[in-house]
Amino acid sequence: HLCYYDYNTGNNRKQVLIITNGVEKRMKPNQDIRNAVEENGFKLWELAEALGIYDGNLSRKLRRELPTDQKEHIFRVIDRMVERRQMQEGE
Repeated sequence: HLCYYDYNTGNNRKQVLIITNGVEKRMKPNQDIRNAVEENGFKLWELAEALGIYDGNLSRKLRRELPTDQKEHIFRVIDRMVERRQMQEGE
């Protein structure tokens, strides 16, 4: 049994609560970004470098759910990282 609940916690913070077999687990904000980084074989510090910011600043930024426009920008950067890696592997 798996249930998802989206809810606002105030201060524009949104979290997702997952209940699996009666066990509650809160997903981290921006889990979609974290998953995209991991699924493409990168680390968060590599994403921070590609964004031109310090990794500590990226970690702080990811603590709260980002607006859609910022997420779209980050996903475009991840796509470019994948493209660069594929070009390097093809050389």
